[in-house]
Amino acid sequence: MFKPGNQEGKKSSRKGISNKSTAKLKATISLILEHQIEKLSIDLDSLEPKDRVQALTNLLKYILPIMKAVELEQDIEKREIPVINFTDWQ
Repeated sequence: MFKPGNQEGKKSSRKGISNKSTAKLKATISLILEHQIEKLSIDLDSLEPKDRVQALTNLLKYILPIMKAVELEQDIEKREIPVINFTDWQ
């Protein structure tokens, strides 16, 4: 039964720590891909440029961290708007 504050069994559910099944699966997929890398390169070279870019872009999400959108809020009414006088320029 769950009780607040109970730390029992917490080791496997810590953020950022993958379980053993996930680690084994990642290792297996990595091994399979290692043996297919030459064929993958040949396959990519045979694609049309736009298809090659799309394929590479799809593969990037597996090696690069996903970027999250960031919103910037500014109160424009409180900002001072600079005044530029063009009559003084020569």
